[in-house]
Amino acid sequence: MITSLISKKYSLLLLSALALQGCSSKSVYKITLENATDVPRTDELVVLNRDFLEKKLGKISDSQTYEITFNTNTIICQLDDLNGDGNWDEAVFPLTIGAHKRIEADIHPVSKQALKGITSKAHSRLKKKQANGTYGEVLKSETMPENLTANNFTTNPIPLYQTEGPAWENDKVAFRSYFDVRNAKDIFGKTTAAMVMDTVGYSGDKYYHHIAPWGMDILKVGQSLGAGALAISLKNAEGVDTLIRVAGNNVKKSNYQLITNGPYRSIIRLTYQQVNIANQVYNISEEISIWGGQYFYQNKIFLEKTYGNEHVVTGIVNMHSNQSVCFDVENTNCMYTLDKQSENKDMLGMAVMTKKDELDYFHHTPKEGEGIINTYTAFLKPNKNNACTYRFYAAWEQSDRQFADKAYVDSFLKEEGFKWSHPLTVK
Repeated sequence: MITSLISKKYSLLLLSALALQGCSSKSVYKITLENATDVPRTDELVVLNRDFLEKKLGKISDSQTYEITFNTNTIICQLDDLNGDGNWDEAVFPLTIGAHKRIEADIHPVSKQALKGITSKAHSRLKKKQANGTYGEVLKSETMPENLTANNFTTNPIPLYQTEGPAWENDKVAFRSYFDVRNAKDIFGKTTAAMVMDTVGYSGDKYYHHIAPWGMDILKVGQSLGAGALAISLKNAEGVDTLIRVAGNNVKKSNYQLITNGPYRSIIRLTYQQVNIANQVYNISEEISIWGGQYFYQNKIFLEKTYGNEHVVTGIVNMHSNQSVCFDVENTNCMYTLDKQSENKDMLGMAVMTKKDELDYFHHTPKEGEGIINTYTAFLKPNKNNACTYRFYAAWEQSDRQFADKAYVDSFLKEEGFKWSHPLTVK
């Protein structure tokens, strides 16, 4: 009787110990990452959608993210809520992988605190001037004052918004959009991997038009589309081609929203309500994303409604460039320039890259006149979802001396087109 009770007691203890061991161990699952091409990848952004991960691992709590391990590498995923419903939609992380390589990795949930120590390689910010003349915290959303004019630095050295609008950067390059009636895009060339745009322009513009330890504003925009700004082209009632910037009196309301902000990827959204283009009214959004290790930002344009006769147009300023080069690689088209066209009087390459099935044609504007001028243009046709995507590249020789060489820039961009056509596979 006593022996039987002792036996039962030890059996219960053993079962309890096993149960506790099962609760404390990590649930590990496998994921396969493959580069099937002969082009190695550095800091390639891997994007895993929520459905894919939850089918493999089940749901995780709001306090958790995913950890990926292989060989001696450990990568923590960034979780991004893209639609603002409070639930994450995509898990992203950077991956460096050789040509024709396959990685069998373990993936399991971990605390989001694991992201805290990771050095940021992507950042966006919009800061607004406070009553005391300094800029406040990074804004999550903002509505532009109606018909806000370009700042006059002679009479107002500190503009309403730091650098006159939102800026986004990675460890290679930075960009900004003028959050006023101009709605043009500009480039900050960088010579540091650090995130600097929180401080650039904090005391007005006099500190970023000349070379500094971090870099400088390297582009003169004028009346052009600058570094990939947005316009719409269509034939008006008289059958005349029009090219109208999505800006100024054509737009009823302009909004800014910070979607996600690093450490790997940062996304902002600019929306334009009741845009009147030759009596056709549009609601348009730009979803601008940037991630570490790359010399471009990506822009997804969405039109709530299309009429079938419009083009989405973007482009490259050509005030100091007399020739553009166009080519196609795999599923992409590219137009680029390379000249001494930076504000530092040195070599700057700029490119617009599109998906082949979304590009109609490349063209150019007049050199002078009213409206949009001094621009090499890309005319895109929205797809069946009323959307199109392009990437804008900025290749400054102070960021990488190889960008001063035309053969190198040409080869670099063709490889970029190949990589965009052949993303890594995930299973």
